[in-house]
Amino acid sequence: MKKMILFVLFCAAAPFLATAQINPQDLSVKISPELPEPGDRVVVDIESFVTDLDRSRITWTLDGTQLSQQIGQKEVSFTAGPIGSQHTMIITVVTSDVGTISKTITISPATVDLIWEATNSHTPRFYKGRALNAHEGGVVVQALPYFVDSRGAQINPKSLVYTWRVNNKPQLQASGFGKDTFRFIGPSLYRASEITLDVESTENDFRARRTITLNAQSPKILFYKQSPLFGERLLNPISGGTLQLDEDEILVRAEPYFFSDVTDGSVVDYDWKIDGREVVTVGDRNVLTLRKPETGEGRSAISLEIKHIPKLLQFARESFTARFSEAANSPRIIINTDANVFGN
Repeated sequence: MKKMILFVLFCAAAPFLATAQINPQDLSVKISPELPEPGDRVVVDIESFVTDLDRSRITWTLDGTQLSQQIGQKEVSFTAGPIGSQHTMIITVVTSDVGTISKTITISPATVDLIWEATNSHTPRFYKGRALNAHEGGVVVQALPYFVDSRGAQINPKSLVYTWRVNNKPQLQASGFGKDTFRFIGPSLYRASEITLDVESTENDFRARRTITLNAQSPKILFYKQSPLFGERLLNPISGGTLQLDEDEILVRAEPYFFSDVTDGSVVDYDWKIDGREVVTVGDRNVLTLRKPETGEGRSAISLEIKHIPKLLQFARESFTARFSEAANSPRIIINTDANVFGN
């Protein structure tokens, strides 16, 4: 009698066990790349720990079109459509032991760009290039997501959710709804900062990721020969490390490229030297006036070292040789107290 009861209980439980095994969750789907962009080659593959897929008939259907129906085909690929498109893939697996497993996934191609700029990084007004971030300089990163819904309308960037990471460390205060701008202090000496952004819609039907790497740059000093009459309007770089004093008076202007907060005179220190002797300056510290002697020939080594006092990693040293007309003495150094480096 006991054997019959056990047999009946086992038979009653068997259908339940078989039904429990037929579950979409038993089919693991991997998409590569994880967050496809428009035009990407998308590879989809599956695996299962409850049945042998190599013995199963697998049907792949993309947007209503059958891509494949073969035994053991666990991978297919396709090309992602443009922004605003949405792909629906149905995976049907007919097994020999646990029945049929079906799973549907949706892929919405999207993309996001990241643009960055150094904040408070000094460049002269005539400089047409990009201001670079010096060691421990401020950086702002702006996200430009391109999410388009099924109606062809671009989704407002301020209605998206942003997750920022620096070197894979989440930036909780900077992340959240509508936070498409990220400000931080850039990398230190010999280090790089990897900035990663994950952005998604509130319904999680659109997602994109972008990573950029920022390297710290060393500040630089460039010397310019400046016209006393035209000021900033006529600046010629001193090339080859030599300046010929072929005029009665020449203004030498030093531009501290990529230093932070140069407008705050209390944080940047200028150290001029002529033939190794320190020159004490007053007023504008980045402009020297050289006047050639009446007779003779000679040369002097002129050097400048600039240091950012709070940010010790921001420093630069540069020099040039001034050829002049007096063999015995260095050229006269006159501090220009009228000129202003920023033209204000």
